[in-house]
Parts: sequence; structure tokens; C-alpha cells
Amino acid sequence: MKYLNGSDCPIVKDFYLSRIPAMHTAITAEAMAGLAPYLIEKDITNWLDPYVKALVSNLDITIKTEVESSLALSQFHLSQECAAAVDRRLNDWLQYFNNKKQTDLMSVIEKLKANLESHRNITF
Repeated sequence: MKYLNGSDCPIVKDFYLSRIPAMHTAITAEAMAGLAPYLIEKDITNWLDPYVKALVSNLDITIKTEVESSLALSQFHLSQECAAAVDRRLNDWLQYFNNKKQTDLMSVIEKLKANLESHRNITF
């Protein structure tokens, strides 16, 4: 997308966002992580939820690790507003799992939040 005319980026981004699966595989997670620099705050729920659904699913641990890695690495490219929106959405997921008394899934989200935060705080 970095080679597109600036006015074409939102159209292409919206096209890719409309093609996001309900739950990521390692391949789709990596591909969608590439959208991070182009996201705006309103895109976050649609972009983030497939990562979360994969991480709380019964997928193989290897796939989950790759999905989380793709999401974590995307944090370098998110705007501050989008990073804050990611945190708010993860808090929504925490509340959802808390209401369902699914403490195991709450733990997954808490660990994910810590991982994403650690990636955001890396300085070069």
C-alpha cells in the first residue's frame, strides 16, 4: 500500500478490511498486520477481533504463537490513537470474559495486553 497514490489507500484498506476472516490463521494474521500503518481508530474492532478470536480458540499452539507474533509486531506501526483503541477493545474482551466467568480466557487477554505493551515500549 505504501506505493499507492494517497487517495487510493483508504479504498484499498477498506477492501482488505472487508475480507478479514472471522478468525485468523497464521497467514491471514501476518497479511492483515501489514495494514497497521494505515488504520484509523474506527477500523480497530474489525481489524483486532480476528486476532483475539484465534488466540482464545482451540487452534494449535504454533498457529496461536504466530498470530500473536504478527499482532505484536504490528504495534510498531499503529498510531497512538489506534494503540489506545486496541487497549480499549482488549478491555472490552476482558469484561466479556469476566462476565462469562472464563478466567482462563481473561488470562489470555491479559498476557496479550502485556505483550503488546512491551512491543510498543521498545525504542531503537
